[in-house]
Amino acid sequence: MYETEAELAGLQALLDESLAGASEHRRAIIRPGERTLTAAQLVKVITGMSTLAVSSANAAQVSDICSRVTQCVVVLFSGRPLIINTQLNQADAFVAAWLPGTEGAGITDVLFGDFSFTGKLPVTWPNAVTQEPINSGDGQTGLFPFGYGITP
Repeated sequence: MYETEAELAGLQALLDESLAGASEHRRAIIRPGERTLTAAQLVKVITGMSTLAVSSANAAQVSDICSRVTQCVVVLFSGRPLIINTQLNQADAFVAAWLPGTEGAGITDVLFGDFSFTGKLPVTWPNAVTQEPINSGDGQTGLFPFGYGITP
């Protein structure tokens, strides 16, 4: 997420320039999601948000880039489950990386095959905002159940 429209416009200009020759590219890795924030900043952001939807700017970027390449990998950075159904269906591979903090290099380690993916969801990932709150055992079927993931 970006603070100002100017930041977003600047990012879009860079993206447009990068995608000018995208028909020549076969693969893309996209990083949509939320900014890394301190705990205090995160509380302010979350309490001011009324939706768990991926931002419209991020959704448009995923759609645009995935439509231009033959293999599209989406790496979602967020501090909570976001509603990702559309982006999940547009991607050839989808990784929920949470907010990696200082350990972001670990993401490239698994993306490029130096290490295997591991991890299990600590929550049920909802299908829609209307399912919130969703908890293990409450009878709701989420997009991914509590404990879903990969173990070594």
